[in-house]
Amino acid sequence: MDPNVKLMPNQGEPYPDPGRYRRLVEKLNYLTMTRPDISFPVSVVSQFLNSL
Repeated sequence: MDPNVKLMPNQGEPYPDPGRYRRLVEKLNYLTMTRPDISFPVSVVSQFLNSL
């Protein structure tokens, strides 16, 4: 992950299907347990989304 990337709250459209979004997040959580190399980027995105 590029540490200089700035995440912006108004980029893109809202996700139209909350159920599908929830399943995607569950899969990302699983991957962070089985693939430690992606846990930092997922954590950064999670913190960003939580701050919205």
